[in-house]
Amino acid sequence: MARADAGIPMLMLVWPPAWALFVPIVVVEALMARRLLALPYLECARLSLVANARSTIIGIPLTWLVLVLLEMTLGMALASLVQSSALGQFLLVPLSSAWLMPNAKRWQVYLAAAILCVPFLLVSIRLERWSAARSIPADQARRWAKAANLATYLPIIAGLLVLSVFGWYRPPAGELQRARLHSGAPPSPAPQACRSPSREAPREYRRHLRLPDPRTARPLAHPRGGP
Repeated sequence: MARADAGIPMLMLVWPPAWALFVPIVVVEALMARRLLALPYLECARLSLVANARSTIIGIPLTWLVLVLLEMTLGMALASLVQSSALGQFLLVPLSSAWLMPNAKRWQVYLAAAILCVPFLLVSIRLERWSAARSIPADQARRWAKAANLATYLPIIAGLLVLSVFGWYRPPAGELQRARLHSGAPPSPAPQACRSPSREAPREYRRHLRLPDPRTARPLAHPRGGP
């Protein structure tokens, strides 16, 4: 059973979306190959499919594993120095983007995913260039791999940064409540329901609203003198 304070391995959060976007990315990079290399579309589709399969299956997990090892050797040593300030929280995310702290906020998760996309981009360019160079000239493979990966990764990075800024500017209500409890402040009181004037209301309150006193009020007479 996983412990609650074990942290957040970002591979579990970034690898499934990478597979969800696999087909659209293959199509976009095949279109880039068609425009840059002037090859038949089926050959461009095969080139993009094989290259992206290698970068997704091999590149992303291995890059993440290397980043985790770097975090264990460098990030943990610096974490205690920077996590005590607001600026330190921003600096801590790049240092621990591969494996976040267990109390990471939502905006930090988005920011860590955007930061991870940068080494993923660099590794994907090299892997896809190597994969494409097996069937096309090396200079064409280099040009296609760079242009195709920039066309697919940059929109993803920009979207994650927007989500991170929005989450930092307007955090969810649950995170605000947890932050208050963590700081020792009492939780926000629940709004009390408005009470209507009742027989227990003070006499001054009744006089202000011009309400009859129940102890001296007389029953209304029937208009026809009935009971």
